[in-house]
Amino acid sequence: MFWIIIAGFIAGIAGGMGLGGGTLLIPLLRLLGVEQEIAQGANLLSFIPMALIVLALHEKNGLIKAVGTGKIVLFAIIGCIGGAVIGFFVGTLWLKYTFAVLLLFSGIWQIVCVRKKSVESRDEQKNDDEINDTNAP
Repeated sequence: MFWIIIAGFIAGIAGGMGLGGGTLLIPLLRLLGVEQEIAQGANLLSFIPMALIVLALHEKNGLIKAVGTGKIVLFAIIGCIGGAVIGFFVGTLWLKYTFAVLLLFSGIWQIVCVRKKSVESRDEQKNDDEINDTNAP
């Protein structure tokens, strides 16, 4: 039980930073022997209070830009309903593989984005250095 509490705490920190606490919570719970459906259910239950608290804090700090999010929210709700229906009819193995593929692609995407930003930052630094060299007496 202690490690499950720690997993929830770590997921809460990730969720609070906007990193998707479920991305950590589900694998951590699975490592602790919790069944896939239970781990996903726990993630859904913990998401509601986490999202409300983080939303209030981000709104207070001026980090929420509501303009244009209506369509995103609408289609997220439609997708959520569809996902719940699909999840009800498919087996545990399908849920495990789907979640694994999602995590894999998410990880690859993050690596690609970090690499791209690193290259852009290096190019900007190189351009700044060239400008400074031409302005030197």
